[in-house]
Amino acid sequence: MKDNKTNKKKTKGKTSKRKKKKSRKGKGWTRFILFLIIGLCVVSLVLFCSRKKIEDTFVRWTLRHEEPFVPNKYVFDDALFIGNVKNNQPDGPGIMQLEGGAVLAGTWKEGKKEGIFRESDAKHKTTFTLWENDVCIGKSKTLKKIRKGKNLYDKKAKFGVDLSKYQPEYWGAMTICANNSGTLSADLNVEQWIPIDFVIMKATEGKTIIDRLYQYHSEMADILDIPQGAYHVISYKSDVYDQVELYLKQIQEVNLEFPPILDIEGSTKEISSEQFQEYEPIYLEWLEKVERFTGRRPLVYCCYDFYMAYGRKSRLNQYDFWIASYGSNEFPASCRLRQITDRGRVAGWNANVDIDVLLYNK
Repeated sequence: MKDNKTNKKKTKGKTSKRKKKKSRKGKGWTRFILFLIIGLCVVSLVLFCSRKKIEDTFVRWTLRHEEPFVPNKYVFDDALFIGNVKNNQPDGPGIMQLEGGAVLAGTWKEGKKEGIFRESDAKHKTTFTLWENDVCIGKSKTLKKIRKGKNLYDKKAKFGVDLSKYQPEYWGAMTICANNSGTLSADLNVEQWIPIDFVIMKATEGKTIIDRLYQYHSEMADILDIPQGAYHVISYKSDVYDQVELYLKQIQEVNLEFPPILDIEGSTKEISSEQFQEYEPIYLEWLEKVERFTGRRPLVYCCYDFYMAYGRKSRLNQYDFWIASYGSNEFPASCRLRQITDRGRVAGWNANVDIDVLLYNK
């Protein structure tokens, strides 16, 4: 009998312990859920209060992917050289700023000048010379004659390039290669060149992207006294005001001879008529805001079929155009600039470059 009583007592003790364990487990889950709710509330509050900071952080993070290019600069005999150096000698395309304000731009091979060079004196008078093994063999006399080629434009036309981060970093003589018949050439070994009269640079895209070579291209254009322009690639996902603000912030620090430029990428294959109806207010808002802030009427860049299908039949037609067309199409009076190829070559650059023609001045 005693044994039975003791057994009962033991079983009672066990059941009470089990109840305590169950109650502890219940309290643990309650605490976990409570802490989870509090944690979510805190996180939501932080996100709500610091949304602007998070957006700014995101903008800075995206801009870090387009870190501005910082060129190599060296001093040789009191002359500042901007370009690459090998064995303590200039090697490759570069620009040398001499004492007194003169500038020498071209290509060096192991410290020796080779090929065509652009020379500017202190009064910004520019001449072009030919060099072999660091010896000047005379002035280039074919530069102006090349403008009279049948497949180019009349002698009043001006030729230029449009540049972005995809072009080579260091500038040289900035002359376009052409062959003896007066047409553009992809052969870098020709003996005829067209001087680059202007450069148009990509400045910004959307509301966060600043082209990494923009400031550098602008600085080199200033050194060589080449007129410059800057364009913005429109984004349909970003607020227009933010895009305008980013673009204006970049162009206010440089000397632009060309008016502001809106770059509309895509042909009728990428942009349907329905999409154009949706995008047209975005284009117009950007153009109107930029014109209001700068006091200058912008240009619109697009391809030829986009212009023919949409540009000339819409409210965009109140603006002048920069049209990309590599064929023999005729152009309206509103076409101020024409991009004639995306496979041009520039002396000293081993890469394709967009070539443009300024059809007339206003």
